[in-house]
Amino acid sequence: MIASSVQARQTWLAVYRQVGSVSVAARRCGIARSTLQRWIKRQATEGLTDQSR
Repeated sequence: MIASSVQARQTWLAVYRQVGSVSVAARRCGIARSTLQRWIKRQATEGLTDQSR
């Protein structure tokens, strides 16, 4: 389960890097822009795994 979540996030980020637009990438991936923006910021500091709250 965890691997598929990380893989999905990697796909979202790859689409974002390819198109260069958060709005377009989020629409193509079927996720909210805020979700994509959060993972863009989080990838650099914390990685792509889930964090406990």
